[in-house]
Amino acid sequence: MRLSSSGDSIWVLLGDPAELVEVPLSSLSPGKRIRLSAPPDAFELSRETPQACIVTKRDRAVAIVSLDEARVVRTIISPVEPSIACFRRDGRYLIAGSEAARSLTMYDTASGRTVVTLPLGLAPRHFCTTSDGGQLYVTGDGMDAVVTVYPYRTEVAETRLAGHAPGAMAVTDARPGDTTPSFLMVTHPDSDQVTVLDIETGKLAG
Repeated sequence: MRLSSSGDSIWVLLGDPAELVEVPLSSLSPGKRIRLSAPPDAFELSRETPQACIVTKRDRAVAIVSLDEARVVRTIISPVEPSIACFRRDGRYLIAGSEAARSLTMYDTASGRTVVTLPLGLAPRHFCTTSDGGQLYVTGDGMDAVVTVYPYRTEVAETRLAGHAPGAMAVTDARPGDTTPSFLMVTHPDSDQVTVLDIETGKLAG
């Protein structure tokens, strides 16, 4: 499930039937239904544009969906099995991670054209972005680290050690005028711990 950018509905991904369904919070009854060609594995909403991207591992495909029109507008077939995907903050690029290939591939959203493929030292399983979309953090199997990607520069910036088997992440954003730094919170399900990294310096904060 994902909360819409407007905050007035929840989008729910279903496997059977294969659909993406809108649930308005005002009624809590199903609204728009977007039918999919195969059971999906993951999805994400765009923050700035009324779009969603839906990963189907079986078909090695990432579908781009128009939420306004309630339909699939483009399907990108990947040369490797995609595992996870998200949009760049401005919606112009789609970023797909492949656990099997240990890579990130950026696609032009409008055309579906491959822009760049970036090799990683881990199998991407979790994404997390800063509020401005300038940094994308990636964790996954194969390395006890967080990989930082610059989506607007289309490059891998650095790899930081972040404790054993890092998992899902979240960013704490400082309020305007607040001198408190922003932190990247990295979970470690195996040890019931959270590693806190200062986003600006990359140093361990807790």
